[in-house]
Amino acid sequence: MAAEGADNALEHAREALGGTMVGRALDDGCYRGQNNYKVNDGYDHRCTLRRAVVIGFDGDFRERIRVLDRRLFAVGWACYRDPCPETLSGEVDAYWSLRKDEYGGAEPPTTSLPSSSMYERGNQHLDVAYVRADRAGRGTLERFHHRGRGGFFTSYERARPFEVEATLERASRFEYAVALAVETDYFEDAEFG
Repeated sequence: MAAEGADNALEHAREALGGTMVGRALDDGCYRGQNNYKVNDGYDHRCTLRRAVVIGFDGDFRERIRVLDRRLFAVGWACYRDPCPETLSGEVDAYWSLRKDEYGGAEPPTTSLPSSSMYERGNQHLDVAYVRADRAGRGTLERFHHRGRGGFFTSYERARPFEVEATLERASRFEYAVALAVETDYFEDAEFG
C-alpha cells in the first residue's frame, strides 16, 4: 500500500514537471528510534521507503520549476511548515541573478541553485534536487536514493541506488535534469522497550 502510494505520488510529481525519466532508485529500511533523556524520536521502530527518479527536459528551467510548484500545491503538497518559508520557484528566482553574476553573466549551472526542504502531503515527503554531469551532480545522485529521515540503527535495508554514470549520460541528452524522490513511512511501533 505505501509503495503503491509513493509510486503514484512520484509519478504525479514527474508528470507535473514533465520530461523524460533517465534514472530510477529506491531505498527501503527499518530502523530503531532513539528515546532517552536527551532525544525522543517518538517511536521504537519505524520502516520508511523512498522512491527516486531523475527527469531530463529542455526549455526554460525557471518556468518549468514555477509550473512544478503550482501543480504540486494544487494537488495538496505543502511546505514543511506554515507559512511557507521557501519554495522551489522562490529559491530559483532568488538565486538565479546572483549565480548568473558569479558565472560572468552566463546561465548558472542548476547544481549551484538551492532546492527547498521537503514538501509534505499527509505521510508523504517530496524531495527535489537539481543534477548535471558535474561533481555536485554526481555527489547528489550518489546519495539521493537514501532516505532523508530516520535513525542510524538499521535493522533492515534494501537499496537500489542510481547507476550514476549511466543516469548522467542519459541526462546529458537534455538541457536540464531534476531528481525527485517521495519518501513515506509504512510501519511504526511507538511502544518503547
